[in-house]
Amino acid sequence: MLLGLKEIEEEIEDVRNQMHGLAELKGFLDPLVIEKSQELDQLLNRYHFQKVNTLA
Repeated sequence: MLLGLKEIEEEIEDVRNQMHGLAELKGFLDPLVIEKSQELDQLLNRYHFQKVNTLA
Protein backbone atom coordinates (compact mmCIF):
# COMPACT_ATOMS: atom_id res chain seq x y z
CA MET A 1 0.00 0.00 0.00
CA LEU A 2 1.33 3.41 -0.93
CA LEU A 3 1.20 6.01 1.78
CA GLY A 4 0.99 9.73 1.21
CA LEU A 5 3.73 12.04 2.42
CA LYS A 6 1.74 13.05 5.50
CA GLU A 7 1.25 9.43 6.53
CA ILE A 8 4.94 8.69 6.03
CA GLU A 9 5.82 11.76 8.13
CA GLU A 10 3.60 10.46 10.94
CA GLU A 11 5.16 7.01 10.72
CA ILE A 12 8.64 8.56 10.77
CA GLU A 13 7.80 10.40 13.98
CA ASP A 14 6.33 7.27 15.54
CA VAL A 15 9.36 5.12 14.71
CA ARG A 16 11.74 7.89 15.80
CA ASN A 17 10.00 8.10 19.18
CA GLN A 18 10.12 4.32 19.56
CA MET A 19 13.83 4.30 18.74
CA HIS A 20 14.61 7.05 21.24
CA GLY A 21 12.63 5.27 23.95
CA LEU A 22 14.44 2.02 23.30
CA ALA A 23 17.81 3.78 23.25
CA GLU A 24 17.12 5.33 26.65
CA LEU A 25 16.32 1.91 28.10
CA LYS A 26 18.83 -0.30 26.32
CA GLY A 27 21.55 1.94 24.93
CA PHE A 28 22.31 2.88 21.34
CA LEU A 29 24.14 -0.32 20.44
CA ASP A 30 21.32 -2.69 21.39
CA PRO A 31 20.15 -4.80 18.40
CA LEU A 32 16.53 -3.61 18.81
CA VAL A 33 17.63 0.02 18.69
CA ILE A 34 19.71 -0.67 15.59
CA GLU A 35 16.73 -2.41 13.99
CA LYS A 36 14.52 0.62 14.70
CA SER A 37 17.22 2.88 13.30
CA GLN A 38 17.27 0.84 10.08
CA GLU A 39 13.46 0.98 9.91
CA LEU A 40 13.67 4.75 10.31
CA ASP A 41 16.29 4.96 7.54
CA GLN A 42 13.99 3.05 5.20
CA LEU A 43 11.10 5.38 5.96
CA LEU A 44 13.26 8.46 5.43
CA ASN A 45 14.48 7.08 2.10
CA ARG A 46 10.92 6.29 1.07
CA TYR A 47 9.78 9.79 2.05
CA HIS A 48 12.61 11.41 0.10
CA PHE A 49 12.04 9.22 -2.97
CA GLN A 50 8.30 9.90 -2.95
CA LYS A 51 8.75 13.64 -2.40
CA VAL A 52 11.29 13.95 -5.23
CA ASN A 53 9.05 12.00 -7.61
CA THR A 54 6.01 14.06 -6.62
CA LEU A 55 7.85 17.29 -7.49
CA ALA A 56 9.13 15.98 -10.83
